[in-house]
Amino acid sequence: PLFRSQKACHIILEKRCSPIVFVEGLLIPSLRNSCFRDLQEVMRDFGSSLDVWEKHLTASCQYLAKKRLFAVLYKLQVFIKDYIRASYTCINFFTGEAGRSGSKLDVYPRLHHLEKALSHLETYIGEYRGAESTQSWPLSVKTKKRPSTTQRSIYDDVSEDDTQPDTGPGFRLSPSLGDARRQCHVVRKQIEVTKYLHECGVFAEVAHQSSKGHRDMPATLFGSSNTKSSVASQVLLASQNIENGFKLAFTLIQDFRLNANKIYANVSRTFAKQRRLRQVDQLLSCVKKSGLNDSRCQEEILMACINVLAEDRKEIKTAEKFIDMLTSDDSKINALIRCQKLKNAYLVAIRGERVEQVKRIAKLAAESRQTAIADICEKYLAKVREETLYAGGRY
Repeated sequence: PLFRSQKACHIILEKRCSPIVFVEGLLIPSLRNSCFRDLQEVMRDFGSSLDVWEKHLTASCQYLAKKRLFAVLYKLQVFIKDYIRASYTCINFFTGEAGRSGSKLDVYPRLHHLEKALSHLETYIGEYRGAESTQSWPLSVKTKKRPSTTQRSIYDDVSEDDTQPDTGPGFRLSPSLGDARRQCHVVRKQIEVTKYLHECGVFAEVAHQSSKGHRDMPATLFGSSNTKSSVASQVLLASQNIENGFKLAFTLIQDFRLNANKIYANVSRTFAKQRRLRQVDQLLSCVKKSGLNDSRCQEEILMACINVLAEDRKEIKTAEKFIDMLTSDDSKINALIRCQKLKNAYLVAIRGERVEQVKRIAKLAAESRQTAIADICEKYLAKVREETLYAGGRY
């Protein structure tokens, strides 16, 4: 088989056969006969840089990706030193997109794939630096857009508008040093998240069930901003003691510029549903200690919890404890109305001279036939009208 591969390779190059001939005449038979490694060695004999096989290797990678032969694809990517795409394949092994074995949701047993991905990225960065120092760069296709981590897009054709001039064989992907470093950072953070959730054990499972939504795939840092937000939420929800996971979640929010208010409010809402109210207190404490002096954020955390508790009449007293922690009169009024405490809402409204809120409370009281509260609201509004007219203003 080795001699035949040598002869076939020589003919393909000499006759300038199309890449399809290479795939159908050499690649596929070598896979069927378990001679793929032999084929690689023969190809290397024609030049260690593999430049002459650029089109054939690109076609081979496209074929393997299309057929979802990811294990073989990965070996080929390593063989041609396409470190960036090899790292993406490892990431897809980790997320379960490139494999069918094992649970797609339990990613910890596949953590070694992320470590391999990180190794490939670090190798690329090392070679990039070495090439810069010698002013030679053997890789090519420097894309302006960051390449997708999904396997199907890895071998998409690149238009002239999306590339810079090639400096070498185009079957290796070579993003900028900055992009490669950013991807390294994402992988490192995902490793940290995976280890943390694994350490949390049963709480991580609760977190996943609370935040996965419709997904059959785990939420990872390789997805959209919404998916990254889900990861930050999982870290907080998995923590029995919020302080243990807050630092990691806070780092994710800062690094990926996520919506902190939305994440914390969603987590507070879930804690309230699970009646893990001690964690709501811890979350508020951590947010304050973080230096995030955003009163709106704290209000949203409290309101998210109160709205859940208000749905259960047995939890109204507990909800009132959180209402007392609100600083905004409007928030207090909204929370008291949510808990059907219209008289208390009225008292807060008149203390702050919130006429529009009193009107709102009067209407709600009338609709719910709480005539006593409706009457005191109307008396207050009548007094305001009288004072306004007396002062020559308009009500």
